[in-house]
Amino acid sequence: MPVQPLTPPRGEQTHDDLQLTGQRLLPNTWKILASGGVTAVLCVFFYLHVDQPVALAVLHLPGKIAAFFSWVTHFGNSTAYLVITGAGFLLLYPASCLKGWGEHRVRLRKLAWVALFLFVAVAASGLLVDTLKVIFSRYRPVMFYKKGIYGFALFKFAHSRWSLSFPSGHADTIFALMTALFLLTRRYRLFFFSFAVLVAISRVLVGAHFPSDILAGSYLGVVTTLYLKGFFLAKGINIFPDTLPQKPEPPGASP
Repeated sequence: MPVQPLTPPRGEQTHDDLQLTGQRLLPNTWKILASGGVTAVLCVFFYLHVDQPVALAVLHLPGKIAAFFSWVTHFGNSTAYLVITGAGFLLLYPASCLKGWGEHRVRLRKLAWVALFLFVAVAASGLLVDTLKVIFSRYRPVMFYKKGIYGFALFKFAHSRWSLSFPSGHADTIFALMTALFLLTRRYRLFFFSFAVLVAISRVLVGAHFPSDILAGSYLGVVTTLYLKGFFLAKGINIFPDTLPQKPEPPGASP
């Protein structure tokens, strides 16, 4: 049975059909290159001067603080986010194609795109980070603690979980998710950023990563999500408040 095209109620537009004129779809290339260069320099600096002292200091954290961050760090696990958003899209998108939902179909379609955007933000950035983990094959702090091994086994394509430290997957996940939520709301910037930082730092404080790992993972999560926004807009899927067309003011509204 063919899917019926979605016709919005009078006065509304589908997010698929919104036309964007005169707006940049992708992030500014020079800004991305500049921020990427700064991040790379910081990662090198951290690797040479910060990572080892911080890793040793973590061993002396009070038990209550360690226990708190052991709980916080679970918010960087991507599994629950992928399941919830993936299931949300698979339920909402077909529902938005059914005539029986009437005028609610446009809202259901928008929610479906939101779920898909969140899913792909976490999944795409995660795939990128997992690929880089295998290429860089950096030894985790536990190897530094137990055997004094510190550094990378570049291009060894190691598959041991003890040599998959750089970049941090949890930091990437939480920054991708919080960036996506901010782009979808354009509100609560401080909360989203603070929560992402808290979760990312927890990876260092539980001894799972070095500071440079979370710095790289956080950067990749943000940049991947920004490019994903541009991809959605290029496909005509506009679910972002800063690019939605503004409703014209009624005559006489302006002073």
